[in-house]
Amino acid sequence: MMTTTTKLSANILEFKFELANLPIQIPSIRYPPLQYNNLSMQDFTGEFKVMNDFLQGSDMEDESDDQNSGKKSVLLPQGFEYRATFKCHRRNIFTKVNKQVAETQLVTDFSHYIVAGETVLLHFMSDLLLKRHSDSVLNGGLQCLGEALISNLFCQQCPSQSSSFLKSLDKRVLEIYERIQKAVNERLQSIQQENYKQPLDNAAEDVESVAYTGHLLSFSILMINGCGVEAYFNVQKSIKLAFELHVNLIEKTLMRPQPIITFLQSNLHHNILNINIASYYPQFLFEIESNLRSLEFIFNASASISDVGEVKQKFLNLQSQYLRLMKFLREKVLTIVFSMRNEQLVTTYPLNEIYKVFKEWHRLCPSYAMAYSPKSPKSNSRYYDEFEFLENLSTTLYIYYYAIAVSLDAIFPACKYLFNLGFILPTTGKLKEKDILTVSKYNRFSKTYFNQRIDGMLQRHICYASRVFAFFKRRFIFYNNHTSWSNYYDNITSANRFDTRKITNVKEVPIHSFSTTLIRPEHYPTRESLAEQSKPSFISFNREDYLMAKNSYGRNIETLDIFNESVLLQCDYDSMLLLKDYRPLDDCLRNTRGLLELTDIRDYYEDKYLIMSTLTNV
Repeated sequence: MMTTTTKLSANILEFKFELANLPIQIPSIRYPPLQYNNLSMQDFTGEFKVMNDFLQGSDMEDESDDQNSGKKSVLLPQGFEYRATFKCHRRNIFTKVNKQVAETQLVTDFSHYIVAGETVLLHFMSDLLLKRHSDSVLNGGLQCLGEALISNLFCQQCPSQSSSFLKSLDKRVLEIYERIQKAVNERLQSIQQENYKQPLDNAAEDVESVAYTGHLLSFSILMINGCGVEAYFNVQKSIKLAFELHVNLIEKTLMRPQPIITFLQSNLHHNILNINIASYYPQFLFEIESNLRSLEFIFNASASISDVGEVKQKFLNLQSQYLRLMKFLREKVLTIVFSMRNEQLVTTYPLNEIYKVFKEWHRLCPSYAMAYSPKSPKSNSRYYDEFEFLENLSTTLYIYYYAIAVSLDAIFPACKYLFNLGFILPTTGKLKEKDILTVSKYNRFSKTYFNQRIDGMLQRHICYASRVFAFFKRRFIFYNNHTSWSNYYDNITSANRFDTRKITNVKEVPIHSFSTTLIRPEHYPTRESLAEQSKPSFISFNREDYLMAKNSYGRNIETLDIFNESVLLQCDYDSMLLLKDYRPLDDCLRNTRGLLELTDIRDYYEDKYLIMSTLTNV
């Protein structure tokens, strides 16, 4: 290949390429030349627009009074110009929901998690919010949710405030909730009495507005101190009635379903699936509490850890979040996981107890954990080591929050069926990045303050908690991808409604200790062989593991001791597991089911209503 260059001007350099001695025939045609112009600061107008080849003559004069505005660009012989224009569109923040957007965003995509499902509820509400921006009921639901969140956050961060002031906040939010719930009931009653005599579009929007408000109130109740399961049940009755009115309207007029129906169709199959997953054996929770307790000497360090206000306040926030988490585990969870466990009951645990744990969990979870995005301290900061230590401590604590969240989902799978939500937290996904999960070594502050190096210990706690999170995440993925059912509610009667519904043809060996157990193929759910199945079922599990089928997994004799500092840990940050752990390849979440039918949703609401009304005596 030969090149020649010809200088055309001070700003243009021409390259010519000739292909020679090639084993193939090249057509003898003239190829168009390519021209690249360098830009300098003199090539920009006063408005900082590029003076390109197309802004010449009068066009350029309109753009700028610059003295170079009229200069001509030099083109190569036989060169040509191609004008490209780009228009910036300012899209409205509220967008319509099409079928692609409505497809279920699966549960582990935490960026798509709000209020009652995995797809963003506000996407479905957007058009109605714009059209009925003065709707007092819908606006009241948004106000109630906002004030409930703010009130709960204030109580978390300012526990030293007088009890009378905190009670006044709770009272205000409770009054808003009662007012909006009353308005919801009145609107539903009005719709029933009018029997759709008003224009169909107005009737459909009224019903949809009530349904959205009900979903907003159902999450608000979790944040309101003093609202028990009875209040939640009353809101669910309103949502159920709104759905029935909407379906009647669809059947009567053959109108298209409103977006709220699509929201339910794309989300509720997760609820139906969860009540059929067996509750995980809870022994490992005691190990989690014990491991967290081993960090007590760090979080209970003197408040004089620093005289710098920002450093001190951040440490006090972490200390408060740690103490609340420990109290929650000891008083709300560990006291019931064995004493109230009944594996023959459809919910495994009493419904009231599930609600107490569920409500307390969402009230104590710090917003810092959900929006955690560690920032490296400024290198020239006087307190660089202090801030670096606090970032490492924050990562350790928050990864434990995520591990406990997925653990509670595994132990209380019926929670999502009954309350539309699980325990899992929405996050930014930052805690999956290697740089964040790696503790800074040789931090001078922690070594001096605690008279020992704790970076290695924190790293092992992060490794432990991330393994718990990753394991239960994959466990749910396998259930989601490999569970199928047909005519689900046809098989539920008054005689078996409160009996366990766990899938019968699945086997998995529970892990009692994540500190000392390598994760192996048998720890994940797999299909039981046909010879071992007791009876046919309308819901079945079909995952097989080729290593188990061939009995060829080679790490069955290896052992583990995560917190033994003499043992080298090798972590795979992509999977959040150890290199020695079994890391299955088929762990990508798939949407294996289509949208639910309206009859399925109706049966779901009816079944949930009967379970809640019986088990809560309301």
